[in-house]
Amino acid sequence: MSPDECPSENRAETKLRAIIQYNCIPHYRRPLFELLSKCQDVSFTIVADDKSDTPFLKTLGGDDASGIRTAYAPVRTIRLNRRAELYWQPHALRMLIDQRPDAVIALGTPYSLTAWALLVAGKALGIPVLLWGHGLLEEE
Repeated sequence: MSPDECPSENRAETKLRAIIQYNCIPHYRRPLFELLSKCQDVSFTIVADDKSDTPFLKTLGGDDASGIRTAYAPVRTIRLNRRAELYWQPHALRMLIDQRPDAVIALGTPYSLTAWALLVAGKALGIPVLLWGHGLLEEE
């Protein structure tokens, strides 16, 4: 899809603003986030850390993320025990409250405290929050 193919009812309308909350920007997501950043009808901002919590995962940040509209939001990891950890990005919540975007797309993992906080704050402020997930990987 080219930037001109982004859906639009009327291009004369005000540009919509959306925040995409992600822990980091993995290198393999570059084409998708570049395309979203070029969309003429929606101003997407990817809110992410420039480092990954996954060893050896190449991420985009700083000059590597040129062409992608980003906002830096460091991830704080809260370890519950040896195997379980939660992720918290307070800057993403601050952006929702301060900027009042038209929509938020949050990382759809139950281990993201940020996603839970965005869902609650979005509901309270009347801002739709969508969860970005992978779907089912196997029979449950």
